[in-house]
Amino acid sequence: GASVNNIIPTPQNQPSPTIRAMASGGHTHWADIVQGSQIKRISQKATARLQTFPDSYQFPESKSLSQQIIGNAVPPLLAKELGLAILKSIN
Repeated sequence: GASVNNIIPTPQNQPSPTIRAMASGGHTHWADIVQGSQIKRISQKATARLQTFPDSYQFPESKSLSQQIIGNAVPPLLAKELGLAILKSIN
């Protein structure tokens, strides 16, 4: 299990580690916030933002299904840039 002793925070200016598609309520280990001696799970909204989903994106009500969608997704801004690069190379 996660504890304050085995969570290594990601430096602020570094990329986020992989966002896992967690279907259970367990800690994601890397995606937890250490506040003093307590560990708080990062919110679904925060993981969606890390994946570049717009705040207006409507996820299913099921939190486990939503987290699977977020974790398995190609980040929307990455998909957009790939699509633009493909179009540019075709033209």
